[in-house]
Amino acid sequence: MTLAICIACGTEKFGAFVPCQECRFEPTELADKAKSLMLSDHNFPPAELQKYSETLKSHEEVPYDFAALAVVARPIIEETYYWEHLNETRGVLQCMRCGTEFRPSRDGVLCALCYAQTEQPLSICVKCSLIFDSDAKHCQTCGAALRVNPNITVSTFAADMEIAIGRILGAKDVLAKSNVLADIRSKLSEEDRRTSKRELEIVAMYSAMLTLAKAVPSSTLRSRIRLEMAALYRQSFALRGAESETADSIRDHCLSRLDQYTEAMARDPERWMMWLGNEAAKNCFGIEKHLGAVMDMTIVIGFLIQVLQSGVIDSAIHR
Repeated sequence: MTLAICIACGTEKFGAFVPCQECRFEPTELADKAKSLMLSDHNFPPAELQKYSETLKSHEEVPYDFAALAVVARPIIEETYYWEHLNETRGVLQCMRCGTEFRPSRDGVLCALCYAQTEQPLSICVKCSLIFDSDAKHCQTCGAALRVNPNITVSTFAADMEIAIGRILGAKDVLAKSNVLADIRSKLSEEDRRTSKRELEIVAMYSAMLTLAKAVPSSTLRSRIRLEMAALYRQSFALRGAESETADSIRDHCLSRLDQYTEAMARDPERWMMWLGNEAAKNCFGIEKHLGAVMDMTIVIGFLIQVLQSGVIDSAIHR
């Protein structure tokens, strides 16, 4: 039985989706189901669940990690899609990603090609700390035989990156020691500060792309991870209550910004970090060609790259 906490009143219950015996709340919406599954022993030990229970009983808000919620919501979304779109008469289903019709296994929502591109285990070279697609047999750098790691797929790698970004930005004020940027942020309106926060999240995503560039030689593989991260980013806003069109717009804006940062870096290969810092400062705070802001932003990006390298790349390779 799954030990869970009612997200409405904090009462313990057995079963994340069952009605609460105390307040009768039953999670039926996707966001409520994801939160209910998050506050269960699938994700936290009983002692941690008790803390969340006390938080809810005190009528305080639980600080949900929406990137993690997007990951938790994925199997719920897939199961719902399966039963809503399965043609039981013909035994076929349209692939949830590409729309291709196929004969699914139990609860499978991806055709063979899409499954291979997102769920097939990736290969790693422990010697060079590099990650390759599942069909690669030898390291392109040292020639050593690669080892398939069943714990690393495009989808799990993207999830690890997105969750790490959320936790880094949530647990640590990366601008706290930035004299220029912290001062600019303090003068922003509440709405501009929200926009700035969202833009900083995209800067962190681009930092993840730079981290991947060192560990993943294949640009095609990096592109697939990038799209998975953008999809999770979109879903995190949908779980916050954004309408589907708004969430799509946020994803498209994110992908456009990532391309913009790549173009900025290409202007001067020798001083790419300065160009990137300038573009990021402009998008996050509306200031450009300000040496102090550019330097502070490059320090922030360097910090994000370092933490993501050790926290996600290194731990995945040696997992």
